Amino acid sequence: AGRSTGSHSSARGDAAQDADSGISNARAVSGQFLPEGQGDDAFAIMAAADTPVSFGGRGFQWSASQRTAIMAGPEPVLVLAGPGAGKTRTLIGRMERLLAEGLPAERLVAVTFTRRAAGELRERLATALPEASMPAADTLHALALPFWPGERPIILSEESARAAFARCAKAGGLEEGKAVRAAFDRLALCRERLTASDADHDLFARYTAWKRERGLADYTDLLESWLARLTAGEVSVPWEALLVDEIQDLSPLQLALIRALLPLDGRGFFGIGDPDQAIYGFRGAQPDVAAALAAYWPELRTVKLEESYRAGTAILTSAQALLAGRGVSGSLRTAREIPARLKLFSAPDAAREAAWIAGEIGRLLGSTSHTLVDARRQEDPLAGSCSPGELAVLVRLKALMPPLREALFARGIPVAVPEAEAFWNEPRVALMLALAARAMERSAMLPETAAPAELPVLGDAVWREGPDAVLDALSFSPPFDPLVRDLAAFRELRRRWREAGGWPKLLDWICLRQELDLARETGEKVRIMTVHAAKGLEFRAVFLPALEE
Repeated sequence: AGRSTGSHSSARGDAAQDADSGISNARAVSGQFLPEGQGDDAFAIMAAADTPVSFGGRGFQWSASQRTAIMAGPEPVLVLAGPGAGKTRTLIGRMERLLAEGLPAERLVAVTFTRRAAGELRERLATALPEASMPAADTLHALALPFWPGERPIILSEESARAAFARCAKAGGLEEGKAVRAAFDRLALCRERLTASDADHDLFARYTAWKRERGLADYTDLLESWLARLTAGEVSVPWEALLVDEIQDLSPLQLALIRALLPLDGRGFFGIGDPDQAIYGFRGAQPDVAAALAAYWPELRTVKLEESYRAGTAILTSAQALLAGRGVSGSLRTAREIPARLKLFSAPDAAREAAWIAGEIGRLLGSTSHTLVDARRQEDPLAGSCSPGELAVLVRLKALMPPLREALFARGIPVAVPEAEAFWNEPRVALMLALAARAMERSAMLPETAAPAELPVLGDAVWREGPDAVLDALSFSPPFDPLVRDLAAFRELRRRWREAGGWPKLLDWICLRQELDLARETGEKVRIMTVHAAKGLEFRAVFLPALEE
């Protein structure tokens, strides 16, 4: 939707309960999303010609393209798969096949983009193969840590790394501000893209030396060190098969590390993803991962998963139209026809746009005695049939969230902004609070955080002095680092501790807040989140505000 006239535009896509006939009032199109959780597992609908491929005594029915991907090899294999094509199920099928053929679990590793994805992969594999030993599944950064030379470093979060960089910049005469943030971003991109940044060379050298002197490392250090040691032949590779999920999100540095973990011909590589869903270019992701892999390994075999079990024809057609022929993964066809509606709304300003979204969500939810009153049911098959947890508002920028949240709240719609985390959820702050609860012998309902055995036991005098004194005593005990003091969450902890007048009242206050939050969470909420945070989730209806050129 263009913004040349100054209008704000929003899109809504949702599943319909009855069939639509093409376009209705130039606003609604036939198509559909499956309900949440049914995307990757909806494998009952297969062509009659497909035959089961059995692994470990369990029979699953695969589409022809999924079966081709699972059985491909021994050359390196790249699987291109659009939304709802069963990427995770295919990846697990590949792991099952390798284990069934006798590959020991310890010789197999799956690389994921996030720790959450790794945990979900392990859970699903354990369900598929309850009797089997589990292969490793984790991010490249987590897999790299055991290969760090010498004593393991304290790992800096991105926020701590930025704070450390700012300290080094200030020592070099550059005051903290936009210039420092821009320099950090430039260096981060150069490191991920394996390019040089001559303008920031001295600053980067100071930052590197500062970390080394204190036994610290940022996430990129882990990959750079592992790659250097592999290249120098200092460490061996413990795996024969390397499976990589979300391959389109990897940077040139990460791809170079993948190459170093494999033989020269790429044997043992199995990558799966969708370059058409590449959304991490701003973090240095490889622009054309399929071409890069083909250049590495001329024998690379590419397989496309061509059926979507999540979306109907209209949704897929609309998505392909937006790609305008630039798509890499090919044109998906739906596994079954599922009706849907697509709406486009143009508003004169952001406030009117937020009000329209709130009104549409109100109609989808219907009236209840606790939320909406006198909601008018329009000609919409989904009106009154949705629960809050089935709806989402996805934004490009976090700055767009507050007015949307206020518009929904004003109508009595339960709403959650998952990315607006409470300060006590930051891992190191959560650990400090857990230690405080233990020291005060308080039964606070805090996050379940196990204190590492090597953390020192702190005396009463340290606790009386407050969070800064506690951090001083813990700053060089992993997972703490000297930069925790610069975290926004720690600053909020310090402020709340002062307001409460000590740890006991602070713990009671947090306990009460968490009880209230837990009570609220028992009821579903409409979620407002960034497009990046929503990756991999599914909803019955999705709103896209600020959809402007």
